[in-house]
Amino acid sequence: MSTGKSTFLAAVVAFACGCEGPSKVYDLDALVSAKTAVVMPATGSPNAAGANAGKAQTGLLINALACLNRYTVQGPAQFARLIRQQADDDAWDPKVQQEALKKLSADLIVLAEVTDHRPSSVSKSSNYYFGSKQWTQSVFDVSVTVRVIRAADGKMLYVGNGWATSQESYSQAFVAATDAAMDELRSALASRPVRKE
Repeated sequence: MSTGKSTFLAAVVAFACGCEGPSKVYDLDALVSAKTAVVMPATGSPNAAGANAGKAQTGLLINALACLNRYTVQGPAQFARLIRQQADDDAWDPKVQQEALKKLSADLIVLAEVTDHRPSSVSKSSNYYFGSKQWTQSVFDVSVTVRVIRAADGKMLYVGNGWATSQESYSQAFVAATDAAMDELRSALASRPVRKE
C-alpha cells in the first residue's frame, strides 16, 4: 500500500474512532479577516450521561468566542429561525442552509462536539491512629472538539480539541475543556492584533 493511501486510511480510522489529534490553525489570515461567526448547536456525547451536553457546550462556545473580542457572535437561534421561515423547503438541504447563512452574513460557522462526557468513581481511603476510612469520590471527564469553517466555501480554518477532568462538577470540566479546545486559536489570534477601521 502506498504511503498516501496508508496515511489516508489512518486518518479515516482515527476520525471514525473519535481519536483526537492536536489543535491546529489551518488558515490564520481567514480567521483574522472574518467579522461574524454563527455557532451551530453542539452535538452531545453519545453516552447516557452526555445526552444534554451539547446545549451546555453551545453556550460555553458562544461565550468563549465573544471573549476573543474579534467577532460578532450569533447563536443557533437565528439560524434556526431562518430555516423555519423556509418551511416549504427541506431544512437538511445544504442549499437551504447556505441561503440562511447568507442572510445572516456569516463569515464563520462554528461547530462543536462533546466527544466524552462521563462520570467515574475513584475509591479513596485514609488510615488513622484509631482506624481507617474508605469512600468513593466522583470524577467528571469532558472532552470537546471545536471546528471553525469558512461559510463561503466550507474550508476548515481551525480544529481544536480539549479534555478536562474535575472532582467538583461537570461545569468545571466543561469550562476547562472548552478553554483547552480554544487555546490554540486564542494564541494564534493574539499574534495578530485587531485592526481599527
